[in-house]
Amino acid sequence: MLNLIIDQGNTTTKFYIIDNNYNIVHKSYCHRSSKNQCIDQVKLLFRRGITSAIYSSVSGYCQNIINLIKQLDFYIVFNYKTPIPIENLYSSKKTLGMDRLAGAVGANYLFPGRNLIIIDIGTAITYDFVNNKNQFLGGNISPGPHIRFKALNNYTAKLPLVDLDTPKRFIGQNTREAILNGVVYGIFAEIKGIINEAKKKFDSITPVLTGGYAVFFGKMFKNYIFVEANLVPIGLNQVL
Repeated sequence: MLNLIIDQGNTTTKFYIIDNNYNIVHKSYCHRSSKNQCIDQVKLLFRRGITSAIYSSVSGYCQNIINLIKQLDFYIVFNYKTPIPIENLYSSKKTLGMDRLAGAVGANYLFPGRNLIIIDIGTAITYDFVNNKNQFLGGNISPGPHIRFKALNNYTAKLPLVDLDTPKRFIGQNTREAILNGVVYGIFAEIKGIINEAKKKFDSITPVLTGGYAVFFGKMFKNYIFVEANLVPIGLNQVL
């Protein structure tokens, strides 16, 4: 049996195929705005012998994709009413991003019985907490790397738009380096600070880093943090 995992984010829609042994045997993506390309991608993946599917979105669901997965033996359009293997204590469940909830399920599956902080770095940076009682407690949201770069460019007269890259040195020696360092080291310090605050509230806590920029920032933390870029599809597969 092969499960199709569709994770529609703010920028891209990601497609995964996961087999019976929980291995990700296929991964692809398309830009969220390219609806026809995304639909064609689903049709193409159906040729792989998909038996079940789960579709999650933070930006509205595509009815054409829903119509396609309805042809399968079993499918889920993931929402706040979908049964999950952890208890959701979020007060406004309808407004909770499904990627945040899926990441929490994935982390709880990989690290059962632990207090967890799940840090997802993508368009936004989300910090979510699951306790050792398998309860999702909620979390915090801040701007992701490119939102910060764009904000500096849009809301100033002369600062250029900078792309994410590895800083060459800690102290920037030109405007581009100053912006790059400010964003990269700012995010690094923010993550460290939130983890340190979390340690004051829990006897012990396991940080798990995920999202499109998880590998980039994970290198800065070395052994300080677990990195699992595929936490959301792992969680969605557990729900399925």
